Formats: sequence, structure tokens, C-alpha cells
Amino acid sequence: MPQTHLNHRWVWLLWAVAASAGVLSCRTAQDLQLRLLDHAGEARSYYLHVPETLDPSIPAPLVIALHRLTETGEKMARETGFNDYADAEQFIVAYPNGKYRAFSFDMDDEPDDSAFVLAVIEDVAAEHVIDRSRIYLTGASNGGFLVYTLICEHPEIFAAAAPAMATFLEKYTRVCEPGLDTPLIIIHGDADFVVPYYTDVLFAGRKLDVLPVPETVRFWAEMNGCRPEPIIEPIPNTVPGDGTTAVKEIYLDANGVPRVVHVKVRHGGHTWPGGYEPLPPFMTGKQNKDFSATQMIWDFFSLHRLKTPGPATRDPRP
Repeated sequence: MPQTHLNHRWVWLLWAVAASAGVLSCRTAQDLQLRLLDHAGEARSYYLHVPETLDPSIPAPLVIALHRLTETGEKMARETGFNDYADAEQFIVAYPNGKYRAFSFDMDDEPDDSAFVLAVIEDVAAEHVIDRSRIYLTGASNGGFLVYTLICEHPEIFAAAAPAMATFLEKYTRVCEPGLDTPLIIIHGDADFVVPYYTDVLFAGRKLDVLPVPETVRFWAEMNGCRPEPIIEPIPNTVPGDGTTAVKEIYLDANGVPRVVHVKVRHGGHTWPGGYEPLPPFMTGKQNKDFSATQMIWDFFSLHRLKTPGPATRDPRP
């Protein structure tokens, strides 16, 4: 086994142990309601933010945001700042909590967190009028892996998705079917040593075969029927002191609509660009501050809606 793969395993272990040992910030996000639900015979929970000025008679977009390993929905809210964008743009945002602060993203594992996320959507919809054509999904690291699983299993639910600091399990390339074309914005640092940009093997409790990030981007560009060559758009380097730069690779469909966007953060680490980072640089690498990942994700989401939204009907699990 190559030594780099062993190093990746120890990086995951160090990151998880240090985070759960109290390196994470104790500050809390504001305007969150902790909601409990009984799912598959277990007590599960999520945090919910509903803007005070939201018109309850108008169906609202819903964003589901999935946290990193060892964290919580509350910390995801703090790190991304999605609540502020929800208030400004009038959408609802839900932050599910992983069991034992982790999400299961392999369809062969338990708990079935894909089903849990769908249950969160229905729990929100039971009390709030949501726009079924505008349900969006984002996730960081461990949560980002679950994003890929969900859009593979349930593309009929999500209008667009945004995984960050994550890549795609290789075996799912044989599960996702052509035409299940969820638009994606994929954000990743090429110096991420927790989920390395070019790796094809990852150790997250066990050995996982994954697609390197560039192959993940190409896979989803093909799934979305995009032109093979992207438009390259540098992101202005407004904060040169952060030691990083960023570039967009924009994949257009036949109608010129951006269906897949890859934001490559050069020299960037395992972080949410432009967000609040509670972990020290020795654990995450460099954080890009030239742009807000949250703003860019919402701008991308705003371009897309489902043509025929409906309940989840497809389950590729054996």
C-alpha cells in the first residue's frame, strides 16, 4: 500500500480526534430551532432556520446543509453563514445532525442517512409551505459525501447540489443512471490533505475507492449532458495574503446553461471558502477568503429548479 494512503488515514484520525477533543469553537449560531423526530425507531434531530419575514402563504425554497465529521448542524450554520442568506433571499434552511456527529454515506451502511435527510424534508414540509421544485442540498466533507449519495439515489428530489471538501465513491458510477442530471457546484482545494484532490483511495474508518476530484467533475458534467470543454473563469484574488487563489470551471449544457461548476481552490485546504473556520490551519490547510462559498452556492442554486418535482420513488439499494 502506498505510504501516501497511510498518511491520509492518519490525517482523518488526527482531524476527528482533535475536533472532538474540543478544538472546535463553542460559539453558537443564532436563530436556530432544534427539532426532534423519530426516524426508523431512533430519535434524530436537526436545526431549522426560518426567516422572521418569510411569507407563510408563498412556497419557500429549502436548503439542506450537512455538516463535517464530528460537528453538528449548529456548527454548520455558524461556519457557512447560511442563515444570513436565508433571511436576505427568503428561503428556509435545515441542518441535520449526524448520528454520533457523523453521516453514513455508503448505501451499504447503517444508519440510512439518505432516508433521514428525506425525513427532515418532510418534517419541515409538515409545518411550512415549501417549493418542491426548489429543494437544494449542500454538504461539507463527511456531509459532502452524503450529498453525492443522495443525488445518485434521489435525483427527483433535489433541484441542485453543492458538495465541498468531498468526492464521489467509485462504485456509485455504476448506480447513477444517465439522465439523472442534478446540477452541481463542486468546491475543493487542491492542497486538501484530509480529502486529497487527486487521490483514488480514501481511509475514513475503512478503505474506500473514490474518484479523484477532476474525474468526479467530468463524470457529473457528462451526466448533465454538458459540453466537454469548460469555460475557465479566474476568481479575483482580493485577499492575496491568504496564500490561495481560485478558478471556476464552468460546464455548459447545449442551451448554454451552467449545469456543473467546479471551483478549484489552488493551495486551498479542507475549509469552507469565505466562511468561519473554527479549526487551526495545521489541521485544515489554507482557507481562501477571496469569495464566499455560501454566496456562490446560493447564486448557483437560484439558477435551477426541478421541472417535475415529486416524492422519492427510486431506491437503488438492494
